[in-house]
Amino acid sequence: MDLKTIPLIDALRAKLRAMQPIKANVVKSGPVFENIERDDEVDLMKFPVPRWHAGDGGRYLGTAHLVVTRDPETGTENVGCYRVMLQDKDKVGLYISPGKHGKIHYEKAMKAGKPFPVAMAFGQHPLLYIAASQAVP
Repeated sequence: MDLKTIPLIDALRAKLRAMQPIKANVVKSGPVFENIERDDEVDLMKFPVPRWHAGDGGRYLGTAHLVVTRDPETGTENVGCYRVMLQDKDKVGLYISPGKHGKIHYEKAMKAGKPFPVAMAFGQHPLLYIAASQAVP
C-alpha cells in the first residue's frame, strides 16, 4: 500500500466512526404507496428478471437493490445488498453472506425463535444502493 494513502484511509475511518444515523421522517402518503399489491395480486414474474450468468441457478431480481433487516435484540436496522433469486410469482430466495449485518440479524432471530421480517426495495435512487453495498459499521 502506498504510504500516502494511509492518512486518507485513517481520515475516512474516523469520519465513518463519527457518523450518526439520520432519524427517519415517517409519512402517511407518497409515491411509494401508489402501487400496492397484496396476496394473490402479487406477481413478481411480470418484471424483467434476468439470469445474469450461464451458471446461475435462477433469475436474480436482487441486483442494485436494498434489503432492510432489524436486529431482534437491539432494534438497530441495517440496509444491505444481498442476492435475491426469484423462486415463484410470490416467492424469492434471499442469500446473505456470513459475517454481514443482515446475516447476524437473521442468526439472532433464529436462535431466539423469533420471526425475521425483511423489507426489500427495487428501483430506488442509485446512491442508496451504493450506500447499501458499502461495508461500514
